[in-house]
Amino acid sequence: MSTAPQGLSEADREERVRAELVAILFRLSGATRYFPLAPLLALIFVYWDIVPHWQLFGLLAWYLGGTACFNLLRYAYERRRPPVAEARRWAQSYVLLSFVTGGVWGAVGWIGIFAGNTQQQLLTAIVVSAIATAAVVGRSPYPPAFISFVAALALPTCAAFLLQGGTTWTATGISGVVMALALILWSYTLNRTHRETVELRFANTELIASLEAARRAADAARDAAEAGNRAKSEFLATISHELRTPLNGILGMTRLLLAGRLDAEQRAQAETARESGEALLGLIDDLLDFSRLEGEGARFEQVAFDPADLAHSAAVIATPRANAKRLTIAVYCVPDVPARVLGDPGRIRQILIELVGNAVKFTERGSIGISVERGGTNGSLAFRVSDTGIGIAEPQQARLFDRFAQADASIRREYGGVGLGLAICRRLVELMGGEIGLESRPGQGSSFWFRLPLPGVPGASAREIGPRLGGRRIGLCFSAGPARALLARQLADLGAETILLPGPEGGAGAPPELTIADEVLSPDMLERLFSAASRAVAPEPLLLAYGSAGGPLPEEIAGKVRLVRKPLGGPGFVRAVLAALDSGAGRDERILPEKGEDEPLRILVVDDVPANQRLARAVLRLAGHEVDVAENGDQAVLAARSARYDVILMDLEMPVTDGLTAAAAIRELPMAGPRVPIVAMTAHPPREYADKARAAGMDDFLSKPINAEELLRVVARHGRKGAHMSGSTGLLDRQD
Repeated sequence: MSTAPQGLSEADREERVRAELVAILFRLSGATRYFPLAPLLALIFVYWDIVPHWQLFGLLAWYLGGTACFNLLRYAYERRRPPVAEARRWAQSYVLLSFVTGGVWGAVGWIGIFAGNTQQQLLTAIVVSAIATAAVVGRSPYPPAFISFVAALALPTCAAFLLQGGTTWTATGISGVVMALALILWSYTLNRTHRETVELRFANTELIASLEAARRAADAARDAAEAGNRAKSEFLATISHELRTPLNGILGMTRLLLAGRLDAEQRAQAETARESGEALLGLIDDLLDFSRLEGEGARFEQVAFDPADLAHSAAVIATPRANAKRLTIAVYCVPDVPARVLGDPGRIRQILIELVGNAVKFTERGSIGISVERGGTNGSLAFRVSDTGIGIAEPQQARLFDRFAQADASIRREYGGVGLGLAICRRLVELMGGEIGLESRPGQGSSFWFRLPLPGVPGASAREIGPRLGGRRIGLCFSAGPARALLARQLADLGAETILLPGPEGGAGAPPELTIADEVLSPDMLERLFSAASRAVAPEPLLLAYGSAGGPLPEEIAGKVRLVRKPLGGPGFVRAVLAALDSGAGRDERILPEKGEDEPLRILVVDDVPANQRLARAVLRLAGHEVDVAENGDQAVLAARSARYDVILMDLEMPVTDGLTAAAAIRELPMAGPRVPIVAMTAHPPREYADKARAAGMDDFLSKPINAEELLRVVARHGRKGAHMSGSTGLLDRQD
């Protein structure tokens, strides 16, 4: 079958259609060329005794010769497969042979009409008409072929009838002419059908070609886009690494400087440098994260986690900044929230950290609340972060989740930032199939929320509720705000009778069995609470929500109250309340920060950047650990082969041999004793390297810039105590 390429002119397209019709003409001729032989032999038999035999044999020879010529023409056509430009010449040859074979039947009609009787004449007319009618289908793809055939057939036959004279024969001759014209019109009708079929076939071919071209173009565009995304991802990874590496030295050394002896002016200058560095780091993280989301989207995990623990972990991360501003953070999870749900805890924590960070940033006094509730009947959960901050006017709320948007220019001047955090949150929530929004009024705080479909884990145990404080009267002495409201709801869920005691805003309540007070209350208020408790015959226990915001407590208070660490509302808060009710007043050393009494560890730091080496060595030596340094992976493998280390801190990108290769080589070394923990130190996002690090045998991640407290926590977790535990308990196993 011929095909019609795209972009042809009308003339070229017409030539290709004609060529295809000629091809159909030759195909159809093979099935019809022997059909007339039988009626021809029958007529020869009828006229055998009337017509001279030489005439009859001449007709037969004429027919067989014409048929042989047709066979030769068709054979030559099929072998040559002529190009489009030659189709007309082959069609003309077919027309000529059609006239020759049509002449056979014209001669039959002429001889039969003049030689036979009436019955023989009618028989001849019928046979000739049938031959003409049968020839229409085979020659209709090219009407000139049929016209030449029917002309050679009809003209002698009709002329013979007309020459016979008389009304009947004249009418018969005229009818023959009319029939021939009707058959010619029919041939053109069939030709239009053939033409439409060919044009439709060409249109389908062009459509298929267009679709194939579009598919190839789409594949090429997709490949180019994927290549562009890969290049963009590699560029972003490189930029992230190159920006974070010097920031690691800047922030780390600044924190070490702040830990030393500085006068007031020097400390203020160092604090400014630290805050500026942390702001720059946050800006870099937001820009890179937003670029990744816009370019290649995000990959989401489906793992089981406790939403209450997740909310509490976000509060723990924000608590140091909240303590510095004398803000209180409380967390509350409604009892009917499943204890285990399926989702991506890392991405949800990222959203919560952004929302809680904003709440701390835009709140100067009061509190912040984080709640987790059922979000509807479709298994979704609603996370809400409320604050007592500056609030947002309704006209400005609509564009708050747009890229690079903030409430107004004064916000950017006073608080900084480029307005990407909430845009990233919205993008993540939408990609996870949820929705995000807020309610806010200027001067009355804000409440940001998002809902996500998080189905419960089948077969997971129900959340433990209680009531464990049935009937106990507990006073809350907090300033009005989301933290006090959430703590009251949690205590009510546990069966306690909650009494709101006088706070800075005034009010009164009935005497409680336990008073929970916020350290950020005024000193006079704390002194009144302490005096009231100490004057009672049976001293009323006082539980102080403590976050070191105001420095060490006075000794006369510190020894006579129990402390509960912020953030409030988690499992530790419930345990502290139960312990205070059971044992009365008195300081509980277990809930104060532990100083860490582990013996010194021997640690190998592997990093090619001198500033990073000095920072890690200084932090670890201040904590009493012994530190060795290697500059690349080869040196690390040699050091691990020659000495026994409790923890190895391994940078991922180094010259000579990178950290992944070095970690895999260390795992192949024959070592006696427990498995040595290897912690990756990288400026790359942990998600992008988690699988590679796990495959290389690494146990945990430290993201640069390295925070001294986080570094010490990781070292303590993976030190000698952790080394005797089976398996890893680090970030790579948590996958969040």
